[in-house]
Amino acid sequence: MTQIRPLIEILAEIPDFRKKKGRRHPLSAILALACIAIMCGVKVYTAIAELGRNYGEEFSKALGFTHKKTPSGNNTRFVIYFCIGHIVLVLS
Repeated sequence: MTQIRPLIEILAEIPDFRKKKGRRHPLSAILALACIAIMCGVKVYTAIAELGRNYGEEFSKALGFTHKKTPSGNNTRFVIYFCIGHIVLVLS
């Protein structure tokens, strides 16, 4: 029987394109937050950021964030925009 891997595990395989200096939040955590937000019907980047902040520190730690605050809407947009190609490759 084939095991279904956790989404966070799959997202962790996506190579991080950002420079080390600009990495405040783990890429897999940002993408996991975006996936959850999209499944909840969120369609705006600022709302993705709000969702992460509204659910609090326990929620963000469960996704893999290492800071108390989740990324801003602009940071989320930037990451998602540049990861779309990688996401398609990993999930297909």
